[in-house]
Amino acid sequence: MKDLMRYTLASSLILSFLPSGASAAETVGANTQSKTTIDDGVVEQLSIVGTRLAKPPLSSHSVISREQIDNLNPASTTDLLQLLPNVSLSQTSAGTGQSYISIRGGESNFTLIMIDNVVVNDSTNSRGGGFDFNRLSVAAIERVEVYRGGVAAIYGSEAISGVIHFITKQPSASQAILQAKLGSDDYRQMDVTLTGNLTEKVTALVNVSSSEVEYYTWSKAKDKQALITLNSLGERLNHRFSLLVGDREAASLAEDSGGELYAQKRTPELRSSDFVMAGLSSELLGDSESLYESLHFALSWQRQQETSNHPGISNGVYSGVPASLIESTYRRAEAQVYAHWLANADWQVVTGVSHRDAVGENQGNLDFGMLVPVNFRLEQQVSSVFIETQKQWRKLSLSVGLRYENPSEFSADLANQVGLSWQFLPAHQVSFNYSEGYKLPSFFSLAHPLIGNSELKPESSENYELGWHYTNDESLTMDLVIFDNRYTNLVDFDPVMFKAVNRGAVDATGGEWGVNHAVNSWLDIAFNVTYTDSDIKRSQVNLRRRPQWSGGAAINMQWQQFDANIRSDYRSEFFDSSIATGELTLPSYLQWHVSGGWQLSQQLRLSLAIDNLFDKQFEQSVGFMNHGRQVAFAIDYKI
Repeated sequence: MKDLMRYTLASSLILSFLPSGASAAETVGANTQSKTTIDDGVVEQLSIVGTRLAKPPLSSHSVISREQIDNLNPASTTDLLQLLPNVSLSQTSAGTGQSYISIRGGESNFTLIMIDNVVVNDSTNSRGGGFDFNRLSVAAIERVEVYRGGVAAIYGSEAISGVIHFITKQPSASQAILQAKLGSDDYRQMDVTLTGNLTEKVTALVNVSSSEVEYYTWSKAKDKQALITLNSLGERLNHRFSLLVGDREAASLAEDSGGELYAQKRTPELRSSDFVMAGLSSELLGDSESLYESLHFALSWQRQQETSNHPGISNGVYSGVPASLIESTYRRAEAQVYAHWLANADWQVVTGVSHRDAVGENQGNLDFGMLVPVNFRLEQQVSSVFIETQKQWRKLSLSVGLRYENPSEFSADLANQVGLSWQFLPAHQVSFNYSEGYKLPSFFSLAHPLIGNSELKPESSENYELGWHYTNDESLTMDLVIFDNRYTNLVDFDPVMFKAVNRGAVDATGGEWGVNHAVNSWLDIAFNVTYTDSDIKRSQVNLRRRPQWSGGAAINMQWQQFDANIRSDYRSEFFDSSIATGELTLPSYLQWHVSGGWQLSQQLRLSLAIDNLFDKQFEQSVGFMNHGRQVAFAIDYKI
C-alpha cells in the first residue's frame, strides 16, 4: 500500500536546523457511547474523539475528567497533559516557553488539537502547525480526550498521528465557584465560574481566569482568559455556542539557545499573543418518521495572533540566528454538516461535507546588520466529503472511514481508515486498525519569503495498529497495542538550496501497555509503559525529544471527604540539540507528584499539590533545567 502520511520536521531560517503521559488516566474502551445526555436542563455532547459513530470500535483512547483535574490540581495545561498515558510532552521552559507533544513518534504538528470541536493548529508558526498548550487555561477545561493513531479520514489532513480534544466547562445548576491558587515562584491564579439557567431551555456559563508566574527575570508569564458557553435544549433541536478569548504575555530564553546552562546571553524572547475562538453547533434528532438518526451543523471561527521579539542567538557549534521582530496572524473559518444514519440495529453510517477558509500573515524583519523583511500572506480553501460506517456481526465489528479533500493549490487526495475488532471471549477483545493520510505543508514552509517553497508536496503516512483489550467487570482493565507508523515526503530545510524541500522518511514502531485496577471503593491503581523506536531513513540525524521508553504509575485514594493522588513520570534518555552545544544525549529522569484535597463542606474545598516531590534536576530540552520542587495550594468555594 502506498504511503499517504507525512512527517513534518519544520525548519526555519531562524532555527536553521531540525526542530524537532506519565500517570495513567481513565481509558475509554469499546463500550463507550457517543450521545447527548440530558440532566437538569443541561445538554452535554459526549463526543468520542477518533470517530463520529455512536459505538466506536476498540481504540487507543484516553480521557482526563474534570474530577481528576480538580483532584490533581495542575498549575497549567502543560502540567495536565503530563498525566496522559502514552504521550510524550516536553518544554523549553516550564510554564513560560514553548511546549511540544509527540504521539507515537510524530512531530507536534502531526497531532490535531481541538477545543470544543474547533481545530486550533496554527499553520503560520515555524513549528509547522503545532499548538502552544500554555495558551489554554486549565481552569476552563471540563475534560481532555486523546486518540493515538492516524485519523485523517475522520478529521482531515492535520490528524496524522493523533488527536487531542479539549472540551470546555459546561453549564449546570445555578451556582458560583471561586478558586484561588498560590504556589512556588510567585505562582498565583484566580478563577471565577458563574453558571445557571437563563430561561427554561437555555443554560449559560461564564468562566474568567487570570494567572501569573515568575521563575527568573528571563522566565515569566501572565495569562488572562474568558469563556462564555450557552446551551439550548429542545425536544428535538439542541444548540451550543462557545466563545473563548485569551491573552498571554511571556518571556523565556529562546528555543535552541541552550537555555540557562549554555546560552551566551540571557536576553529573553518576548512573546505577546491573543486568541479568539467562537463555535456554534446544532443537533436535530430524528423522529419515528425520519430517515436519519440525527443531523449535525457546525460553524466556527478563530484568530490567533502573536508578536515575537527574538534577541537572536550567538554562534555556537551551529551557526547563530539573527534577532527578529515578527507578528503573525492566523484566521480560520469552517462549516460542517453531517448526518448519522441507522440502516438497522447493527449498521450505522455517518456522511457529511465540510469547507474551511484559512488566511495566514507574517509581518516583520530579521536583523542581519540590515533589516530584511519577511512578510507573507497566504490563503487556502479546503472542501471535503467524508463517510464513516460500522457494521456489527455479533462479536465482530468492522468500521471504514473515507475522506476526500480538495485543497486549493494542491491535488485532491483520499484518506482512508479500516478497523476490525473481535470479542473472542467475554473479557477479551482484539482489534486491528489501518489508516492512510496526508498533511498539507504549513503556511510558513510554503510562503516564507526567504526559505518558503511553493512547490512542496504534502507529507504522507501509513499507520498499522494491533491491540488487545481485557476488562473484568470494569474493576480491572488492561490494554496492549503494537503500532507501526511510516511517514514520507518530510518537509526539511536545505541549507544549500536555502529553502524548504521534501526529502526523507521516518519509521516509528513500538508498543503501549496500560493497566487500571479499582482495588476497592477507595483505592485505584494504574500503570502505563510506552516503547517507541523512531528512525529517519538513510540519515545520521537523530529525532529530537523522542525517548524510547516512557511510563508512569498512579495511586488514587478517596475516603469520606479526603482524596489523595501519588503519580510518577519516567522518561529514558533522548537526543536533543541547541545552537550552543550541537547534539547531546540528555539523561533519563523519574519524578514524583503528590496531590490531595479536603472537602470541608459542600461549599468549601482545600487542595495541595507538590510537583517533582524529590526536587530532581533534569532537562526536557538542552540547557533548560526544570524549576525544582513546586508547591501549590488551592481554595475552592461554591456559592
